[in-house]
Amino acid sequence: MSLDAPWLKQCPEFVELEIGESVASRTETLSTFRELGPPDLCHIIKSPTRAGTTNDSGSYHYVSGIDASSSASIAIYLNDLLRSLDISQGWFAPNAGWKVKSGTYCCYNAFSRVDVRVQVKIPGGVDSYAVDLRGERHELNSSLWLETYLSAHLRSILYADDPSYKLYGYRKYSPIPKPEDEERFIAACAQLFDKGWQLGSEPEIQVATPISNHLTSAILKYFGDSGRMSRAANLFEKIADHQRRTYGEGPAADVDALTARAYIGMHEETLAVRTLNRALTVSPQSWQLLHVQIDFLRSKGMFDWAVQLARQAVECSPSEFVTWAKLTDCLLDIEDFEAALLTLNSCPMFTYNERDLHRMPTPIKNHFPIKKWVIESNLIDDDSPKENEADITLLRLPAPSLRGTFARAYELLTRLNDAIGWDDLLKIRSKVFVMEEEYRQHKTEGSNGTAADSNVIKQPAIPTIKISSDSDHEREQFKRGGLDLHMEKVEKIEEPVHNHDN
Repeated sequence: MSLDAPWLKQCPEFVELEIGESVASRTETLSTFRELGPPDLCHIIKSPTRAGTTNDSGSYHYVSGIDASSSASIAIYLNDLLRSLDISQGWFAPNAGWKVKSGTYCCYNAFSRVDVRVQVKIPGGVDSYAVDLRGERHELNSSLWLETYLSAHLRSILYADDPSYKLYGYRKYSPIPKPEDEERFIAACAQLFDKGWQLGSEPEIQVATPISNHLTSAILKYFGDSGRMSRAANLFEKIADHQRRTYGEGPAADVDALTARAYIGMHEETLAVRTLNRALTVSPQSWQLLHVQIDFLRSKGMFDWAVQLARQAVECSPSEFVTWAKLTDCLLDIEDFEAALLTLNSCPMFTYNERDLHRMPTPIKNHFPIKKWVIESNLIDDDSPKENEADITLLRLPAPSLRGTFARAYELLTRLNDAIGWDDLLKIRSKVFVMEEEYRQHKTEGSNGTAADSNVIKQPAIPTIKISSDSDHEREQFKRGGLDLHMEKVEKIEEPVHNHDN
């Protein structure tokens, strides 16, 4: 294995020990992916132009935001990489005798749970196929390509700025660079909306629903960050109309929760209230609709009404963490701190599942190109290590390591602490709860008292002998009139014991 292969221009790379081990590792871990899947993987094989001089070199990197709607669109990205070798100019340059032999692009389809792969060979052409959880190959069709396209875009939107999704060697592109790309994204979301629950949901949601999943979260995040919630409202209106014509008013009322949230985001509060009124008439027990109404009331300062609706949402879905967390927020708004602490303690906590990633073999070498302006800004210089040192007590705080429901519960607890202070929080805690240490101390004191009482010499109690000539069964039958009991005198005759002399 030669380490003299040139790097790709402006592209991070991990050099493999054995060629293809990154793709093989991805295939082995396909069955462990539960939700949106890992980022796209791009694998490159470099080969020397002169046969027998050295061995081939394999490298890989992660990427997101690439158009994965067809093999042709993916092949465009691979062809750009194949022509981006950083080869020094000159006949006697040390790395002038290298070329890219082939490239493989892997994109996970989160709907059908298959890994779509496009392989470009020079010479040879383009080959595309799907690999299932057992490692078997399958042919691709238009529906699989549509699901793969949307899966790649959802990962790019949701994980672009996720602090818990940090990867080295990760190239990020804008998934929707043009207006026509946005139209394609909206059309794909509308077409696959009914399958959105298969993708999973945020860590705070226990069970994904048709309106609480990664697909709806990505739509709200994309249009919310860009300040164009009107596009999201139009999309949800069309989906609600389709649901109403196909399945009835019930499923359409659930989608109206998303429509009302989009209306509020675009400051169309009148339309939002009308939509909520119509939907709650059909589905009054929907906690998603109640939460939209709660957020609207809290924005208007009507905290007492919000508390009543939050209690109703908890009754509608007591197993969801978000309903209890919303009630805690509302109780903090009205400064009912004891009830807020008790409600926070009642929140059902879920085990946090890490994002879908696959563990790669350790590379023998890596390359991370750094932009020129970053070097000139001295952002990566470490001339003063004391500035990077943190207080030991701050490093011991649990907040940075918390995820999912535990992070949200910690956030609510810190809000309570900011409102009343640590001393008052301890006082409220002592009123509401009995801590484990206090319970153990009380139990120990109780056991010591019992042991002290056991050391006192007690007088033996006088036994009470119950004499009865009738059995309990006979007495019961006598009371019922089934037996006639006769009291008889029983004389016991003792025979004398005679000793016979031998």
